[in-house]
Amino acid sequence: MATVRWQAALDELEERGFDPRGEDRDRLHEASIETVLDAAPPSVRELTQADVVRSRVFDGLQDRFEEYDLIASATLATTSFPHGEPPETIDGIDVGPRRGWVLTQPYNLTGHPAASVPAGFVDGLPVGMQLAGERFGDADVLAASAALERRQPWRDRYPA
Repeated sequence: MATVRWQAALDELEERGFDPRGEDRDRLHEASIETVLDAAPPSVRELTQADVVRSRVFDGLQDRFEEYDLIASATLATTSFPHGEPPETIDGIDVGPRRGWVLTQPYNLTGHPAASVPAGFVDGLPVGMQLAGERFGDADVLAASAALERRQPWRDRYPA
């Protein structure tokens, strides 16, 4: 699904004059080139299977939102790491170095609104908390995020 969405986005950029397959290719991240430009187009069967998974994740989240207004979780499955050096394992478990540590993907997949807000520091580095709400509950997510930021104004607490 991601490959198809990104391919469509690049098609739109091409219509506006950006040449991702030619002179502007070097302006793209290596992962984008591998995932989009050099990837084989998914088959109809693969897209259908992906849509079934998306629907299951969506339904599972909807079930949680019948009981809870918001879901709070970590934004990442790890603490901060040096730029360009994503983790390959977390707590001894292999993770995909591109996205295996990102916890935002379920909401990206289903379209549920989510926001990451500052949640403090670990070893002097910032960590984020993710808030997610039911589909079209953007106002609730933004209001809760704003309330947390008012309660804990991290702006003045970042290390020098």
